[in-house]
Amino acid sequence: MIERIDDMPTGTIGFKANGKLTRDDYREILEPTLRKAAESGEIRMLFML
Repeated sequence: MIERIDDMPTGTIGFKANGKLTRDDYREILEPTLRKAAESGEIRMLFML
């Protein structure tokens, strides 16, 4: 499961992985968020495993 971390500094995206990651986690949460961030330029990301 991937959860978005909302309490992040401006311009930074945060995610927390918990348990087993699935293809749906990637497609529904990670991919759309990264795509949107990439459209605006540089991506700064924290991914907690």
